[in-house]
Amino acid sequence: MKPVFKTTGLAALLLAASTLTSVAETTVTTWNNEKGIFAVDGYLAAAGSVGKVGGGDRTYSLFDSQNQSFDAVKLGIKGQYEFFEGYLSAMYIPELTSGHSTRNGTYSWNGGSRAPTDSEAGIVEAFVKINVPGTGLSLTVGKYITPLGYEAFHTIDNALITGGYDGYGLYDSHIPAVHTGVRLDFVNKYVEAGAGIVDSTTAGYGFWEGDGDIGNGVGVEAYVKYVGTQRLKLFAGLAYDYRNNNTKVRDTLCLDFWGSYDISKSVSIGGEFVFGDDKGVKGEFEVDGTQKNPRPTYSWILFAKFTTPGHLFLKEDNLSIAARISGIHTQKTYAEDSNVPCDVNVFKFSLAPTYTFNKYLSFRVEGSVFSGEIKNKYAHTTHDLNGWFIGAQALLKF
Repeated sequence: MKPVFKTTGLAALLLAASTLTSVAETTVTTWNNEKGIFAVDGYLAAAGSVGKVGGGDRTYSLFDSQNQSFDAVKLGIKGQYEFFEGYLSAMYIPELTSGHSTRNGTYSWNGGSRAPTDSEAGIVEAFVKINVPGTGLSLTVGKYITPLGYEAFHTIDNALITGGYDGYGLYDSHIPAVHTGVRLDFVNKYVEAGAGIVDSTTAGYGFWEGDGDIGNGVGVEAYVKYVGTQRLKLFAGLAYDYRNNNTKVRDTLCLDFWGSYDISKSVSIGGEFVFGDDKGVKGEFEVDGTQKNPRPTYSWILFAKFTTPGHLFLKEDNLSIAARISGIHTQKTYAEDSNVPCDVNVFKFSLAPTYTFNKYLSFRVEGSVFSGEIKNKYAHTTHDLNGWFIGAQALLKF
């Protein structure tokens, strides 16, 4: 299979890069003795990659991955006055086509931010926040990114190109992405905590949306994070999506636990465990005629990062190397296996050095290998999921 690259995504990214470079020189304006603030932030990510899964053909991308972890432009505007805040952000993903808006990807080997829309751009966040003075309490209303997940939603905030749970084209980790709702948060020097009600914790229709409908059930999120020391961070979170009996959409549950620890200024480690559960869809049955049982998913990450302490020809913090091992055990149905439940087990190892030129510009490469299989317990067949990925990415941040 010969690689075919599209140039429209590259042209759009170059145009956005020139725009963001000029915007990055904008000074943040503060009014009324720091009572008010107006700020602009964003980033540009552009990547090229090649990879292969199982017995399939090699897949290539060059500025046209249709994946926000690889190629994306994000622009955000923040306004604040006294106790009130507002934030609006938009994202452009070149060559985006229809699919499902999952956080870690379900339908493409390199993950996927595919949304059921032909639009390549849209609003990701649009919320207002009210801070209650002297209490640590705040109320957020609107469209926002979930607080769950060890790895960040925006690729600029991660140490690797791919996510720990993407790259297989077979599943997601049940961690939500973006939805609309209301959330109450509490923050002090030891703890960050919050709980909220949203339209759904699963992907909906549109550009990074929940399902946009509370009539068919709602989603609930809650989290608590320990931040009492500079080195140690601990997190526990829950997301539950309830569907009423009039729909055939399953309830979903996500339990997310992660922690990170800075061993020294140069070395940090972290890990995550996620339990996800899809309750059986009403009216669906196993091939032996029994009602489908809940299908739990177990996924995990082990992470380590080394940053150069500043020696030889390298300046301090200019070069970092991130290593990650991740895995998943789940159950899925596939057309080629007569839509019967199949056991899926996958393990992934990733290594990614990043060189930071300055506070605006960085460049990273990643190599990943993964090993896994799909087992059909009825037909006694096994499908190979072994594969690999190589990618390079330039990042411009402001």
